[in-house]
Amino acid sequence: MPSTALNVLHIEDDYFDATLIEEMLKDGSGGQSINLNRVSSLKAAVKDLDKNEYNVILLDLILGDVSGVRNVEILHEQCPDTPIVVLTGVEGDDSATRALRAGAQEYLVKAYENAHALKYAIKSAIERKEFEKTLYQKVNYDSLSGLPNYRSLCEHLTREMAHAKRWQKQVAVMLIDVYQFREINDYLGYESGNSVLKEIAKKIKFTLRESDFISRSGRDEFVVVLDLNDSCMKIGCAQVAGKIINEMKNPIELDGKKMIAPVNIGFSFYPHHGEKAEDVLDSADKAACRAKQAGPNIYKFS
Repeated sequence: MPSTALNVLHIEDDYFDATLIEEMLKDGSGGQSINLNRVSSLKAAVKDLDKNEYNVILLDLILGDVSGVRNVEILHEQCPDTPIVVLTGVEGDDSATRALRAGAQEYLVKAYENAHALKYAIKSAIERKEFEKTLYQKVNYDSLSGLPNYRSLCEHLTREMAHAKRWQKQVAVMLIDVYQFREINDYLGYESGNSVLKEIAKKIKFTLRESDFISRSGRDEFVVVLDLNDSCMKIGCAQVAGKIINEMKNPIELDGKKMIAPVNIGFSFYPHHGEKAEDVLDSADKAACRAKQAGPNIYKFS
């Protein structure tokens, strides 16, 4: 455990159990400072978590206002990065499995708890949550740019397309390809080429709104799912493309040297260019290829 103070939220409506846990934390803290805050209902917990951050949540599964696995689900939805240790009198593998599937990291039956077991459960829950976050980052984000990767892009685009289908709207996809990046990479070397890509990612992100979804989908390709109004979709796309092209005309400084990294941009639209995410992305890629044939800093529509 870290040497800094551990902030713990204890959700328990039984005064005796709450006092017992408090004493156990004192006995099992191993000299570590623990800031313990107790609330007696899920409603109070939700309100508290809106204002405060905790290293771990200790949760009684049976509360007066909400009971069972739904407690875990609500807390996990509100604070997905905070580990949850379930402390309950409900014994049974099925109950534990459902709680863990709902988002808890540890499950401790009150009849068998002690200071050592509680300390271990808290430590284990924090470590498991850190591992989950690291694994999620590796699976869903590009390690170079820090942007969502192709997997995350497909999931996001699929969700956006489903929403658009329901409301009979369009989805605009923009694929950005770095013009002649292979030559840039060969000239600068692999590591410096990576540095250039990082700067390009920053430049593109700088031109976008927070509601736009940007990802790195390939070595020198970025894809953006744009949040645009249906009534002026192409005009909006052209405006975004213009901003990106103008930004890319500003030189990138690397090791005291300045260089220009032009781009090509291709646009496609759901549902006009496919019913699947892969089809819409393929159409945007083909449009970007046509733009590349026309020269640097050109954009084309599918």
